[in-house]
Amino acid sequence: MEFRILTEPEEIIQFEQICSMVFFTPMEEKERYKPVKGQDVWGAVEDGKVISVVIATSFTMTYHGKQVPMFGIGGVGTRMEYRRKGYIRTLFHAIFDVMREKGYAFSYLYPFSNRYYSQFGYSPGMMRTEAGIPISLLESYSCDCDVHMYEPGDSFDPYVRIYERFAKSYTGMVRRDDWARLDGYVPTKNRKYMYLFTRKGVPVAFLGFQAEGANAEKRIMKVLDIAWIDMPAFFSILGFAGGSGVYYKALQISLPSSLPIELLTPEPHDLTIKQCQYGQSRIIDVRQALEGYPWPKYDGQIAIRVTDDYFEANSGIWTITFGASGVDVTHGGGDWDLDVDIRVLNLLLFGTCGFADLPYLSGSGWAAKGDGSALAQIFVKRPLYIADYF
Repeated sequence: MEFRILTEPEEIIQFEQICSMVFFTPMEEKERYKPVKGQDVWGAVEDGKVISVVIATSFTMTYHGKQVPMFGIGGVGTRMEYRRKGYIRTLFHAIFDVMREKGYAFSYLYPFSNRYYSQFGYSPGMMRTEAGIPISLLESYSCDCDVHMYEPGDSFDPYVRIYERFAKSYTGMVRRDDWARLDGYVPTKNRKYMYLFTRKGVPVAFLGFQAEGANAEKRIMKVLDIAWIDMPAFFSILGFAGGSGVYYKALQISLPSSLPIELLTPEPHDLTIKQCQYGQSRIIDVRQALEGYPWPKYDGQIAIRVTDDYFEANSGIWTITFGASGVDVTHGGGDWDLDVDIRVLNLLLFGTCGFADLPYLSGSGWAAKGDGSALAQIFVKRPLYIADYF
């Protein structure tokens, strides 16, 4: 059995067949796989037959304001007659080894089951808020921006600049290289609209949405893409939506869970709010993850013992010395302040939860010495958001 990147046309056809079967989607010409830069299709292959497949795609991700390499996982599947034989586990081993060697710090995926991917070291990533807001609740907002609808041929540059500034504020946001996606907003064909907001000639926000519903009494403004550089720009988006009551009944939107959406209207009981987990994260290189974390500026030191069943190089005691002069991370030592499984370290360094939240964690996977007050100051929840699905 070989576990490798699929390169032959016949292998890619088999990959498509497996995806069609396990995801119950017909193989049609318009859905055929097209190679993407930075994307590899991995497979378990025996005597020319592809048994299991995994797609690994390279991204650059925001991590506490910095840019780090991350790879996304998708298209995971095995022929039904070969399931439960460990082929996917072995494929993950092979992918992890290669990606770590290439310098990747994190991996991210959208699971069908958290428990299943937990066995590979993944933990809950970000939460997002899915909200339904009656347009009538937004009528008090005003839009102090000039608004321009995107048309094919318009420059992508203002959208890129807005997105990049927005992305710096949220761990998990990935760099976008394919801005030709904007050409997919064609109101006369697919009822999709993209608007650019400028303030005194400066681009400050964009809003992409699709109109869903046959008439104004039921029509929804379903947000597909959104970014802003400051809160006044966000309020202008709400004001723009609030002025559309003649066309739309409600705004359907996904937002960072750190944004207190219930404070945006005087009648929050009319909101429909749902908190949803959106993916799982996995540290691939503990050293990179520790060096990029926003440690305190005061002088201090902590030692963390990490257990990672996949990467021996991640396991052991890591000592972090921090202060105004910077951060120093060393591997090795005999004593520790915090003992964590890699899944718990994912949560703390990614910012999914803080140290104070760990007592609520299902299962164990951690221990701390002392009262934990210093650790509670260091490890806190952070703003997380991912706008792209892969």
